[in-house]
Amino acid sequence: MRQVNLIFLILLVACLSSAVCAETVYFLVGEFSPPFIDNDSYVLPLSDPCDIAYARLIIDEGPYGPNTSAAIVSAWIHRWDPNDGYNWNRNYLEPGLPAWSWYVTFSGFGEVSAEGCHVSMTDVEEDDTIDLICHPVYTVVAELGTDLEPWNCDLTVDGIVDFNDLAWLTSHWLDFGCGHRYYCEGTDIDGSGEVDFKDFAIFANNWLWEK
Repeated sequence: MRQVNLIFLILLVACLSSAVCAETVYFLVGEFSPPFIDNDSYVLPLSDPCDIAYARLIIDEGPYGPNTSAAIVSAWIHRWDPNDGYNWNRNYLEPGLPAWSWYVTFSGFGEVSAEGCHVSMTDVEEDDTIDLICHPVYTVVAELGTDLEPWNCDLTVDGIVDFNDLAWLTSHWLDFGCGHRYYCEGTDIDGSGEVDFKDFAIFANNWLWEK
């Protein structure tokens, strides 16, 4: 019990001592235990230091750890709009990193959730009336850091940006009219609608990156 209280105290001190305008940290939300029925995921941006600390605790302890009983992630769904810029979300578990036609804003962590939002990412993609997601088998499973650029270059989802990803990129070289859903199988890294030297420059900048 004393150890549990110490962990909470450390988290509280970290929250109180953090800057008001904290840097955004990106986390991956997905199914946390097999069988993985949908094998999909989405990116959760967090800016509040307390939320960031708790998300990291979920990763360390798992959703049923001594300090992580509230591990269900609730997030509001926002349908993608070109005027929003590059707020589109992606499934980082599938090669080609298909982009969802929506993005999310964090609502909160909870122990229970209403059945009406027990939907997968694929469900959200197929039903444009869904505005909240809070599936109990999904939680924070990984930290992506403060920069998603290297993750967008790991096109084969094997944990390293290498010749396999380069082959994937060149297979779509100079493709244009890349739709929002797949961005030419992820090779339109900057979301400009075509695969060109700007995408290659981003790719080269992350060459041999490993997660």
